[in-house]
Amino acid sequence: MLILIRGLPGSGKSTLAGELVARGFRHFEADLWFEQRGAFDPALLPEAHAWCLAQAGAALAAGADVVVSNTFVTHAEMQPYLAAAARFGVAVEVRRATGAWPSRHQVPAEVLAQMARDFES
Repeated sequence: MLILIRGLPGSGKSTLAGELVARGFRHFEADLWFEQRGAFDPALLPEAHAWCLAQAGAALAAGADVVVSNTFVTHAEMQPYLAAAARFGVAVEVRRATGAWPSRHQVPAEVLAQMARDFES
């Protein structure tokens, strides 16, 4: 199974994913790539997202249950994961995190506001 958790920064995506990890899911998110390198750099987001997709795909190919928690502001951002799930014949569930905690990456208020305006239900 593949579960995609989407939501704005600070909405609780990683917390929800942690609950699934406790049930045996493998967890991937772009933030993990940055944590492995010690610092968040928005210029490296494309590389972080490519890593996340590759890791999730490899885990699905190996037969693991996978949870991916990223903002997924637009439906298009989920498409590569949906394609991977289809390729491996895996069921998909999309969940939305809606909490309101401070962003771990100090995302500027104007960026959060733009993401909220662009978020596709």
